Amino acid sequence: PNHPILRPPPSLCFPQAMPSFTMASPYTILPLSLGLLLLTGMNSAADPKPTCPKNKQYPPHPQTIQYYVQYFPTVDASIILPPVHPNKSTFGMVRALASNFTKEEDIHSQHVGVIRGTETYTSTNPDFETILSISTVTYDDGVYNGTIQLHGQFNVKESSYETSVVGGTGDFRAVRGYATITFPFTSDSRIVYHHVLHFLG
Repeated sequence: PNHPILRPPPSLCFPQAMPSFTMASPYTILPLSLGLLLLTGMNSAADPKPTCPKNKQYPPHPQTIQYYVQYFPTVDASIILPPVHPNKSTFGMVRALASNFTKEEDIHSQHVGVIRGTETYTSTNPDFETILSISTVTYDDGVYNGTIQLHGQFNVKESSYETSVVGGTGDFRAVRGYATITFPFTSDSRIVYHHVLHFLG
C-alpha cells in the first residue's frame, strides 16, 4: 500500500535538536522501513529545518513621558506651500518644522530628542485658523529610545490642546494614547511647548 510522506510545512519552526523521523517499531517490514528512511532523508535535505530566532525582550514603555519643545520660529519652520488665497486666509499653507526638545523647560537642561513634522492650515476663516499637525517624536532619555507618532488638529488661538498618539517604534512600539500640549513660555523669538504623552496601550 502507498504510505504518505511525513513532511512538516517549511513555515514551521522546529528546535535544532529535534530528531528526524524514525521507525515506530522494530517489527516494521525492512524494505518499507528503508524506503521511508530514504524518503525522509531526501525531504530533510530539500527543506532544511529553519532556525528558531530567539525572542527579543523589550522593556515595557512608561505610561507617560513629558518634554519641552524649544521652538524658534525664524529657524525651526519653513513654508513648503503658500496659502491658496494669501489675501483672504492661510488656507492651504503647509509648513515643515523641526525642533529640539529638552527634559525641563530650561533650554540648557538635558536634550532628549527632536520633533519633526508638517502643519497644514485647513480653515478658510482668518479668525479661526485650524491646523492639521502630523509629527514624529524621536525620543532618547538614556532609558527609553524610539519614535512616537503624533496626529491631530488644533486652533492657533487655543491655550492648550490634545492630539492623538497613533504609534511608535523601538521602546514605544505600537503605543496608543493622547498628548496634552500647553505653552508655558512665549516670546517673539522662542516658544516653549510642554508635551505630556499618555500611553493607553
